[in-house]
Amino acid sequence: MKILKLKIANGDTIEIKQLDEEHYACPVCRSFGYGQPWFEAEGDSFAGPSFDICPCCKVQYGLEDSVGDTSQTGALDKRWEELRIQWLNKMDWAAWALEQLKDNLGVETHEIERKEGRKPSA
Repeated sequence: MKILKLKIANGDTIEIKQLDEEHYACPVCRSFGYGQPWFEAEGDSFAGPSFDICPCCKVQYGLEDSVGDTSQTGALDKRWEELRIQWLNKMDWAAWALEQLKDNLGVETHEIERKEGRKPSA
């Protein structure tokens, strides 16, 4: 897996996980099933949204995750986290969804559950 680091309009640096030449992890659900990048790179160091829709969580990049060019540092990561919780709620916190986040996000699922006041799954 390759990790790309790109700047966005507000100056934040975001990490983009790339499995191979055709698969990038969605920043919300971390699905690798997406054949196009969810960002449009401008050179090697700047990214903007592609306005595509993730086939797994259905987030439209640049619309639902928009935070604006003058947003505070970390605003996009915070918005992705909010969308991630909404997605998990829609999926009824299914074990496969939590496992997907654990495997592709690098965060223990009990941390996500704890933040939301949920009883950690076994």
